[in-house]
Amino acid sequence: MTITVKKQREYLGVLSEAAQDVRSRLDKIDRDYEDIREMRQHNEEAYMRLLRRQERIRQKDIEIAQLKAEIEYGMRLYAENEVKLEVKKARAAYLEARIAENGRRKALGLPLLPRDPTRHRT
Repeated sequence: MTITVKKQREYLGVLSEAAQDVRSRLDKIDRDYEDIREMRQHNEEAYMRLLRRQERIRQKDIEIAQLKAEIEYGMRLYAENEVKLEVKKARAAYLEARIAENGRRKALGLPLLPRDPTRHRT
């Protein structure tokens, strides 16, 4: 069985069209693959930026927690010092009143008040 030249040319035309179709499909696949590779790289870069941002946020959260602890400690010390100051003011007012009373008693010739019972002696 022999194939005529005309038939051979028909087959070559069909094969040429099929080859062109395969080439265009391969080109499209290559372009799609390149697009996917670029998107993947972009996603990886975005993911790394996200990780760095999350780390910065975590560091800021740690700093905020430390500052809150320092503020609470400072407020507690401030409150304690306020109490100590009020105690000292009350003690000073008490001592001023005793001094004034002893000055009045001395001027009138009366006996002075006994030693201060709140004074600590060591």
